[in-house]
Amino acid sequence: MTEAETHPAFAGAVLATRTPGQPGVSVAERSGIGTINLRGQPDNTGFMEAAAAVLGNALPTTPNTVAFADDIESLWLAPTEWLVRCDLDQQARLEQELEDALADQFTAINDLSGYYTTLTIIGRNAAELLARGTPLDVHPRVFAPGQCAQTVFAHAGIILMPRMAETSCFDMLVRRSFADYVWRWLDDAMRCLD
Repeated sequence: MTEAETHPAFAGAVLATRTPGQPGVSVAERSGIGTINLRGQPDNTGFMEAAAAVLGNALPTTPNTVAFADDIESLWLAPTEWLVRCDLDQQARLEQELEDALADQFTAINDLSGYYTTLTIIGRNAAELLARGTPLDVHPRVFAPGQCAQTVFAHAGIILMPRMAETSCFDMLVRRSFADYVWRWLDDAMRCLD
């Protein structure tokens, strides 16, 4: 088994992995992640408190940060927009709870589970591999766990999120329509690592 398949960051089914020619990095596509786009006004106390009660923590209001609670991640995408990630089997329940709790608020809640796929890049050369395709500085001193960023990777729009400080590990959220292209780009770039 590869490092990606046995690492605790992979709490979910691994669909496929790539480790061509270089044991210092693995890329795996993960299944089983539910994704909800949530929009609302952060200066609306009713909205923020109701969302926090459902999610188990306050939505992040600092740009490009992530809030964690149990198996729920809330990523700041814009001043009035968050991406909530959870286990896919919990997604419908969580979405309904948000709709119920925010029924009297000015908000938008949309299921994006079919929109994104998640690629996890892990290993000592993970940051080097990512640096080949994105202008974002992915060095851990400037891009650490608890942060996220919307950026481009090999000309495809992605959301990138470091997973752990002790191991170079990142989640890359990619639109499904670009997933095959990004997967092949990563596969090719992995063969060129020193």
